[in-house]
Amino acid sequence: MSSTMFHSPTMHSKPFNIPKNTHPSPPQNQPNSIPDNQNFNPNPLNSATKAAPWMKAPLLLEPNQVINFTKPNSKKTKSFHKKKEFELTQKVSGGRGKQAMKKILFNIENLEEIESAHKNLDQIEFGVSLGDDDGSENEGDHRRWGSRKMPWERAEKMVFRREKRVPPVTAADVSLDEGLLERLRGEARKMRSWVKVKKIGVSESVVEQIRMIWNSDELAMVKFDLPLCRNMDRAREIVETKTGGLVVWSKKDILVVYRGCNYKHTPRFSPNTYSTESSYQTLGNHEGEVDIMPVQGSLYEREADRLLDGLGPRFIDWWMPKPLPVDADMLPEVVPGYKPPSRLYPLRGTSKLTDNELTHLRKRAYYLPTHFVLGRNRNLQGSAAAILKLWEKCPIAKIAVKWGIPNTSNEQMASELKLLTGGVLLLRNKFVIILYRGKDFLPPDVADLVANREMEIKNFQLLEESARANTIETFNYVDQPVSDVSTVGTLQEFQSIQSEHKLKKKIGRASKELAKLNSVWDPTEPNEDREIITSEERECLKKMGLKMDSTLVLGK
Repeated sequence: MSSTMFHSPTMHSKPFNIPKNTHPSPPQNQPNSIPDNQNFNPNPLNSATKAAPWMKAPLLLEPNQVINFTKPNSKKTKSFHKKKEFELTQKVSGGRGKQAMKKILFNIENLEEIESAHKNLDQIEFGVSLGDDDGSENEGDHRRWGSRKMPWERAEKMVFRREKRVPPVTAADVSLDEGLLERLRGEARKMRSWVKVKKIGVSESVVEQIRMIWNSDELAMVKFDLPLCRNMDRAREIVETKTGGLVVWSKKDILVVYRGCNYKHTPRFSPNTYSTESSYQTLGNHEGEVDIMPVQGSLYEREADRLLDGLGPRFIDWWMPKPLPVDADMLPEVVPGYKPPSRLYPLRGTSKLTDNELTHLRKRAYYLPTHFVLGRNRNLQGSAAAILKLWEKCPIAKIAVKWGIPNTSNEQMASELKLLTGGVLLLRNKFVIILYRGKDFLPPDVADLVANREMEIKNFQLLEESARANTIETFNYVDQPVSDVSTVGTLQEFQSIQSEHKLKKKIGRASKELAKLNSVWDPTEPNEDREIITSEERECLKKMGLKMDSTLVLGK
């Protein structure tokens, strides 16, 4: 500004006269006009734009061309200039939304335009009007950005619609005619009486009630309670398997079962009829050989079925998706000759689990299928034997607690199984019990090898000790007393050292427990206000008081 408004003292040593104004005089009504017959005085006495004392040269601009430094009335102009200075450094309002991204791109484009303008500054002539620019053009560009698309947006929008759940094809849809099926569904919508299935599941009594209804009507309505109402597909499979009917209509927790065209009275329901020992079917070919064909299902179901094969009968009333777990209540209560498995602690380690290991095992158990279903509190030797057999393939056993069984205690179940198997309890609640086999678990084959090796080592020690004793007797002098014979390096010394070590360990553990009890124990001090009379004196004074006739009345 100083280069355009003032002359520097170094440029002109003497003041020079400014010629008269050659432009035509403005109209008389303009206050800043200057008559033609008057000479222009660059430094008038009453002028508001006097030169500074150190300035020797006069002003180059006329008073009507001086910039107006008065405060503008419009706050919008000031805010716009301030915004223009800090638009690339200030915080963009709107957070992470779409409008905030558009503001950022708008500022970047403005910066690119400014850089291109600086490069072509010598070739472009423009006028600057300070104080009059209200940023209308800039705001217009910003408004245009609101309707523009972002660089990464596509011309065509991709919409992912939620697919409707396709109802599964049931046995009724395949076997029954369409006209008959529509008639049965119309009658099913009008039914108002049903058979209640409680938490225990589709029991024998429920099947008998359904068959009694079928004797007089071809349809029977069944309403389910927890937990089967959460998985109605599984409930439909259970009802069709146990009753032999076809489900023709379903709504929420209700199923309507059709008895079939050729219905005959069937014998009473037997739970052993539907318990499957294995999920694989054996088929014979024309050459007489037996081929094993797996049941259709996902890879997860087939692998879980293969894991549970040979552990026991399956639980048909399972309320969760397949595979079906093993029914632990149908396993024997007592197993002859059962013993808890032998365990061997890891070398230079401990069998206890850290917090991180415990968390990792719990997360791992979440994705495992349920292996057993249990409803009995005691006599679980058969279940424990099946768990040990499972631990040879899978380190975690997941046991679900049956619904609707009276007097079930998950705490008692967990303690009984932990005592019989020696495992580590990872989780226990009223729905599930999770047991880990432990770091010191040994499979039966490995445990037998370890036991045989220990017996061999013990036999070698006995042979070595007997040979040592024979050698001592051979070279022993007759006059030497027997008490002077040294026991260094003998089996007796090893056994004594081992017994002393065990005794010290027990004493140390007992002393720690005693120290804890002593730290908690806080004896109370004896009461200072103690009676100094004996019991005989108390009885004597009591008899004397009862014989007295005079009394003292208090409280009046």
